[in-house]
Amino acid sequence: MKTIKIIFVITFALAGLTLSCESISNPDPINAIDSTQTATIQGTAYANMDETNDTTFSTKENYERAPQGTNVKVVLNSRDFASNIEPGVDYKSLTYETTVNSSGDYSIEVPALGDPIDAEIYFDSFKTSQTQVDSTEEQRNYSPQQFPYTVRISAGLSTFNDAIYNSN
Repeated sequence: MKTIKIIFVITFALAGLTLSCESISNPDPINAIDSTQTATIQGTAYANMDETNDTTFSTKENYERAPQGTNVKVVLNSRDFASNIEPGVDYKSLTYETTVNSSGDYSIEVPALGDPIDAEIYFDSFKTSQTQVDSTEEQRNYSPQQFPYTVRISAGLSTFNDAIYNSN
């Protein structure tokens, strides 16, 4: 019994000695995003849901506003906010969401920097009826004309980006 106890103590002592020889390095601290520096992205989402009023070549005059509640997502690259880029680090996306209001407008405030950075804007697809030229109704799927929209943002500034939907 005494021999087992001695072997047990020696084993733990060696294990402790091995672990204490291991070098430990602390990674550089990760910068927090300055919440006082923001940019606003706003715009209107348009979709041709009534073909009977298509009398001009202007999207804003011919197209209707996307339905209230249509999701809008803004994605930023967290790497843009890092002061020291570390090789091998998997910089994640920062995602912010809002919805289109009853007027088809959206507005969202996101973190920004003094220098311009890119922001990707994703608009969700939706399904609704479309009034045809002969006044009949057809169910249509609407998807953004561009996917994603990319804009440059800077702290303290507003960026405007309208979205156009196509039906299929």
